[in-house]
Amino acid sequence: MADDAPDLVATGLALIRTLQLRRPPERVLGAIAEHAVAGVPGAESASVAARRRPSRWEILAHAGHPARLLDEAQVRAGDGPAVACTPPPGDAADAAGQVLHIEDTATGSRRWPAFRDAAAGLGIRSVLVCRLWDDRERLGSLSLCAEAPGAFGADSVRAAGLFAGHAALALSHGTLVDSLQAGLLSRQRIGEATGILMERYKIGPREAFAMLVTTSQRLNTKLRDIAAQVVETDRSPHEFNAVRPGQAPHPVGSREADDPPAAV
Repeated sequence: MADDAPDLVATGLALIRTLQLRRPPERVLGAIAEHAVAGVPGAESASVAARRRPSRWEILAHAGHPARLLDEAQVRAGDGPAVACTPPPGDAADAAGQVLHIEDTATGSRRWPAFRDAAAGLGIRSVLVCRLWDDRERLGSLSLCAEAPGAFGADSVRAAGLFAGHAALALSHGTLVDSLQAGLLSRQRIGEATGILMERYKIGPREAFAMLVTTSQRLNTKLRDIAAQVVETDRSPHEFNAVRPGQAPHPVGSREADDPPAAV
């Protein structure tokens, strides 16, 4: 492994530079997957999976198709080492180790039958899964695969840790960007709705904002959704009726709010 250290250091510096250039997370993760295949002893393909919500996963990058196809099989089944490596927050398995190492999928993956069958179909015998995390939550997993059993050793685990760290940074950055963009859009909608109410009722910003908050509390609906309805329907908040969870508030007088269902 000592002979490989300079290459891994150079690779790490290159990946840091890629992150500093603020390239799209998917592009950064693709580079990380490619470098992981080249830098982790025994690795032949790699895949990065992210948990967008506790029940929804997404494959963001891969290098080589076997690892991607194996991750996709686990996402469909909702089971497998990549999923078990990143359980939902609060799950008892969250205290498990950061790396899951299956030396032979033919004999060491009995707890995941769907995964075992998919690995057999793809000709994958060795799997190394690194959990990706930041200070707040589990983000996803980096999976490394090989055709031969026992392909990964201690050196492989150490090298994979380097790439897992960079992948976690890229995922964390992407999550932060998505959150900031969503927050910016929400604030923009709330500002637009406040301006509409100020103009209509000749009131100040505090009074207009209070109208939105009161309706949000009355209907148990997020403030950004009330603001969006004001902007999109040009109605006042007090005109909205309560609806079933998951639906937008309907203005009083609309068909959805007041009319009985049409005869079929």
